[in-house]
Amino acid sequence: MNTRDIATTPVSSERLHSVARENLAFLWKYVRGLGVDDAEADDIVQEALLVLTRKLDIVQAGKERSFLIGCAADCQIESGWNCSYERTQSVCRSVQLEGRMRQWRD
Repeated sequence: MNTRDIATTPVSSERLHSVARENLAFLWKYVRGLGVDDAEADDIVQEALLVLTRKLDIVQAGKERSFLIGCAADCQIESGWNCSYERTQSVCRSVQLEGRMRQWRD
């Protein structure tokens, strides 16, 4: 990424900081709600904020949260994380392991 991609004007920088402060916690909770772990959520939120940084000038004021949610959802999809499948597989593995442990105890 070169420096021209990053918002460097004082107004854009001020707006970016304001948007990040107002939406960071919400966005992270939203991404965690999709079923990804903490580290993956950090990566997705960071990527969404980087996209916002590059496109801040075209994002309508007041629509930044919607833009960030869309970016986060796209990043989550691109990362290949299929929440329901992963969650189902994890639960299945836990149930299978629990069943084996019961067999070993008996």
